[in-house]
Amino acid sequence: MLGEEQFATASAWEERGLLALVGIGVEPGLSDVFARYAADHLFAEIDEIGVRDGGDLEVPGYEFAPTFSIWTTIEECLNPPLVWERERGWFTTAPFSEPESFVFPEGIGPVECVNVEHEEVLLIPREVVCNRVTFKYGLDEEFTKFLRMLDRTGLGSTAPVRVRGHDVSPRDLVAAVLPDPATLGDRMVGRTCAGNVGEGHRHRRPSAGGVPVPRGRQRRDNGASRRAGRRLADCNQSGHRTRAARVRSVGGRGRPRPRGVRSCPFSGPLTRTRRGMARGRALMLDLCNEQWRALWRSSR
Repeated sequence: MLGEEQFATASAWEERGLLALVGIGVEPGLSDVFARYAADHLFAEIDEIGVRDGGDLEVPGYEFAPTFSIWTTIEECLNPPLVWERERGWFTTAPFSEPESFVFPEGIGPVECVNVEHEEVLLIPREVVCNRVTFKYGLDEEFTKFLRMLDRTGLGSTAPVRVRGHDVSPRDLVAAVLPDPATLGDRMVGRTCAGNVGEGHRHRRPSAGGVPVPRGRQRRDNGASRRAGRRLADCNQSGHRTRAARVRSVGGRGRPRPRGVRSCPFSGPLTRTRRGMARGRALMLDLCNEQWRALWRSSR
């Protein structure tokens, strides 16, 4: 299962008194922080956390050009996608299952999204109390047909085949003949968006005996929970809390230093990240091509 190899090394890191943070990109990484933020500040109970990734990027002048690593895309989309539910635990479904039309912000509009294999489904249930976790990726009809063709013909396989005296991986061959997205950044037009959508309740629902269901560290926020219509939450989200709640959330000094392997800075002494999220009052990431290029240039 995804992540088992990394989590298996936790004891070695703990023995050395060190902390390893893995999966700290956008997805996974920031999406996991969004999930924890929603649990701590927006909901008392969470029914479902869904990570959604989609966009309208195009590369003019190319009949077909991937905007992300085609090797990784094949891996994630053709592997049986994972879903987590409280009653069932982790289970897999068929590739491209549970299609839905999700409306992305900033003019991207509706994009059909389907279940794919991704790390958040493994990471979020470890730290966030909820009933269901999914990850869905936006795939247009043409790209879906392309991926299905690779699956049917065996071109998505990584197992080497003998061709004229040489061992060749079909997937490596596909990646080699298609345009390299790392060289197409300046030609891409459009936007891409990744974020979380949550469904839940702002107040704890009573149990059968009339006693509120305990939810651990999850707290109730004072503002509106999210926009209607199941869209990604944006900067209009409320992040205000009572003074007492703020003091509890940032009081990390003096606590034992975390050790082992962690998937992302959900809680604990890593309060700068949490304070930054509270100030930003945001649950979405909407980085357009221009911003990606600026980040890339600044890192060189």
